[in-house]
Amino acid sequence: MTIILIIVSAIVQRCRLNEDTGVAYVKPLELGEPVLGLSGVGMVTASRAPGFDVGDLVHAPLNWPWVELFNARTDDPLKLTLEKV
Repeated sequence: MTIILIIVSAIVQRCRLNEDTGVAYVKPLELGEPVLGLSGVGMVTASRAPGFDVGDLVHAPLNWPWVELFNARTDDPLKLTLEKV
């Protein structure tokens, strides 16, 4: 479940709305494809991966989709730990 989403600059997202993005490293959006954020923080809602339990907070450094729920590979998210200050 997405809690925090860090967005990529509006210029990059605006370029992706065109068939010709103007640069080789940015591809146009496909119909039905989720827009990707730069990074995000979420909560594990289901897991079959060792080390990731329901309720764990995770951070993924790149390509967090703009959706409420999604599946992630276990090599992408980093488990976060909270400490009382």
